[in-house]
Amino acid sequence: MGTLEALLTGSRYEDITTRPRHAATLKFSDDGAQGVLTVTDEFTSALATTTDDQIRAVAHPWSQTEEFWGLADPADLTELLQDLRDLAVRATQHQHHLYCWTSL
Repeated sequence: MGTLEALLTGSRYEDITTRPRHAATLKFSDDGAQGVLTVTDEFTSALATTTDDQIRAVAHPWSQTEEFWGLADPADLTELLQDLRDLAVRATQHQHHLYCWTSL
């Protein structure tokens, strides 16, 4: 999510990757197919305060990144980001962190 964080916050990707909670591994399955990674607090805070207009503005450039091979639908990403924002709002209200579960 470093690329998305860069787009959303205006921070340099290189700076984001040095943050302590950027994709720090908490647990991975023995075969490496599933795992849980940390999400930076800066990203959580930025998501929690992002407006719908800002989400729509970020969805298009994010859809063009190599993460999606340039083929993602910005409308789908907008919905995803709105859901992530709602989760980030709840997390910040309870002083919790966000985590990313991955599965290959």
